[in-house]
Amino acid sequence: MKNCLKNNEGFSLVEMVVVVLIIAILAVALAPQVIKWIEHSRNSSDEQTKNTLLEYASFALTEEEAFKMVKDGEYEIHIVKDINGTTYTYMDKNGTHVGAANVDQTDPYWANLLKCVGVSSLEKLEEETRIKSTPEPDQPIEIEILVYIGGYTYGKLKGIENATLGIVNADS
Repeated sequence: MKNCLKNNEGFSLVEMVVVVLIIAILAVALAPQVIKWIEHSRNSSDEQTKNTLLEYASFALTEEEAFKMVKDGEYEIHIVKDINGTTYTYMDKNGTHVGAANVDQTDPYWANLLKCVGVSSLEKLEEETRIKSTPEPDQPIEIEILVYIGGYTYGKLKGIENATLGIVNADS
C-alpha cells in the first residue's frame, strides 16, 4: 500500500497539454452548433412571445365592453427591435400610433388586455414581451398584433424568417 502512494506523482506536463488540446479542439468543433442552438432558442422564445400576445389580445375581447370598443375600430401592438434597441407602439381606435405613456389605459380594451396579462400598465407589458433574437443591421425584428373591426385578431413575427436554422414560421 505504501509503495502505491510513493509512485503517485500526479500528471506530467505532456499529459496536461494533451488534455487541454483535446478540450480546445472539442470547443472549436462545437462552437458553431452551440451558437445555432442559442439562436434557435431565441427565435423560439420570440415565436412564443408572439403567440402569447396573440392569445391575450384575443382573450381581452371576451369582455363585452372591450368587444364593443374593438367593433368600432382597430387596435394594434407593434414591437420592433433593431440595432438601436426596442420600440413599442400602440394604435388605438382613433388610428393614432402612440407610445405606452399616451395610451388611454381606461379604454375597456386596453384595461381588459392588461387584466388578462396580469400587469398594471403597458410599461409592465413591455417588460414581459422582450424580443430576444439578434436583428441583422438592415433587417429589424417585429412582432405585430392586430385586432381588426369585429374582433378578428392576427399576429405576425417578421425578421427571423432566414434565421440560422430556418425553421421559425413567420405567420400564424
